[in-house]
Amino acid sequence: MKTKKIKTEELQIENELKRFKLAMEHGMDLTEGYRSKDLPPEIENQFLNYVEQFEKAYHHASRITVYHFIGKPEFKKEKLLTDNELKCELEKVRKIMEKKGISIDVIYSVEDRMLYRFITEELFPYEIDDIRIAGMISNFIYEEFHPNHVEDIKSHIDRTVLDFFDINRKFDSIYLTNKLKSNRCVHNYREAFTSFDLGQSDIKEVIVVGEKAEATIYLEFSGIPKEGLVTQEFSGQVKVRLLAEYGFWSVDELDTIRLIKSMDMINLSK
Repeated sequence: MKTKKIKTEELQIENELKRFKLAMEHGMDLTEGYRSKDLPPEIENQFLNYVEQFEKAYHHASRITVYHFIGKPEFKKEKLLTDNELKCELEKVRKIMEKKGISIDVIYSVEDRMLYRFITEELFPYEIDDIRIAGMISNFIYEEFHPNHVEDIKSHIDRTVLDFFDINRKFDSIYLTNKLKSNRCVHNYREAFTSFDLGQSDIKEVIVVGEKAEATIYLEFSGIPKEGLVTQEFSGQVKVRLLAEYGFWSVDELDTIRLIKSMDMINLSK
């Protein structure tokens, strides 16, 4: 009977051979850097077997519509369904898809009728690779087909505002353009305070024109300056401008001049 140590060593050798095979046959870089040193060889073996399965299936896969992939189930046209009927049909269609390894998610709120129409009229004829591996899920997101720019912008502004007023956090998130990350006026303003207390942040309006957007937000906050000045308070509207870079909305400008002028601050706009 083999000891546990021998079995582990044999599995490690097998994994090494699998990594080499995947590298040679599929050009995959599965060197030591891709995994944790604490990864059990049994888990790595399962992972490598899955990768090998996928690569073989992928290179021999034909293209097929989502509708054919899930077995061409019967479904009713959206326009023929009442709201109650549609809700039941939507649930039924999603269950059929999930059993066949297809899932559909939404980031923001989407009406049932709109989602059902999307699934049956847009997703069903959409072509995918005919790859079927146990446990594999192909995930589709509604907003990848129908972006909700206004909600994306609101989400990114909310994150930016929270980051801006958190002194302990660097102001350099993925939601900012390089231009804003290097804006000295913005950093000077934040560095002039020891802390902020954000009371209110409400997005009042978002205007999108092509790949540019402008939002108006109402802010209420207070800040304790480093230079011994009394606590500064602000309440009012501030403009935020954004750019769509590589399909992703990034905050490009914050109206810090408006903040500076409204408070008893000096030499921050330089």
